[in-house]
Amino acid sequence: WHGNLPHQEAVKAMLECDALLIVHNDSLSARASVPGKIFECLATGLPLLVIGPNDSDLKDMCDKWGLTFVAHGDVDAKTKLAAWLKNPTAAPAESIRSSFERHSLTAELSELFNTMIS
Repeated sequence: WHGNLPHQEAVKAMLECDALLIVHNDSLSARASVPGKIFECLATGLPLLVIGPNDSDLKDMCDKWGLTFVAHGDVDAKTKLAAWLKNPTAAPAESIRSSFERHSLTAELSELFNTMIS
């Protein structure tokens, strides 16, 4: 555990890991939000385990990207976690990860603006 780190050091520490974990709280507002840290975790290319609220935007994203998601209160959580620890799910494909990089998002926004003013 490193405690609070400057962003650059935090990213460096993430890259030294074998896998990453995101735990999102189980609240009404969390069901409609996605922690921004997930995009930094995706960029590392490391296996990622996500724990969060069921019936949430986060769960939908994880399902779409093929990430292992365990819902709060899942009665099979122990079994799912043990299986993941034995064989972590690979990170999503590079094409998915790169679609969230700044240059890709900027190009998409630029294209949208060009469409609007044409």
